[in-house]
This record gives sequence, structure tokens and C-alpha cells, in this order.
Amino acid sequence: MKNFFNSETENKNPIETVIRMKDGYTVEKPQLFYLKNKITGKYLRSYTGLSMDDTTFRYEEVKDERVGGFGGGTTFTQQEIDSLETGSYEIIEVEE
Repeated sequence: MKNFFNSETENKNPIETVIRMKDGYTVEKPQLFYLKNKITGKYLRSYTGLSMDDTTFRYEEVKDERVGGFGGGTTFTQQEIDSLETGSYEIIEVEE
């Protein structure tokens, strides 16, 4: 597949970009990480409230990095990690 975005065409001619998409395109996936507490060995998990109108993010620690759940998960992007205070957490790269 072609990477058709470059400095010459990106955002300058959106119609041409859409036409070129028919030839295929790639989407870059962000690197994901687990956050593991250095003391307890538990993984940080984020989740939202249990009701549909509660969008507040909450955090808890769980035993297993694979534990997800309603409205949350245990993987974080680098941008999310940068917005948190993660001093007591080990940052572990998620392997594909």
C-alpha cells in the first residue's frame, strides 16, 4: 500500500487525496503501553462511570494486564502517559 500523504499533497488538495485513496492507504497505529506499579506489581486500568452520562475517567489497579472492562482498558498511548503522573509505574511496551 502507498503512503500518499506527504508535505506536497497533504491538506492542499483534499479531492485529489480522496481519489488517491482508492489505490489503498496505510494508517499508523500509535504504540501502546501497560503501566505496572513498581511496588504492588498491579497494572493501571482506566474506565469511565457505569452510567452512559458519566464520562469521568477513573483509574484502578488490577492484577492482570489483559483485564479490560466496560468503558476502559489497560493500555495507554504515550500521549495519555504524558498527561498522567506515572512516577511509580513501569512503562511496558505492548507487543503486537
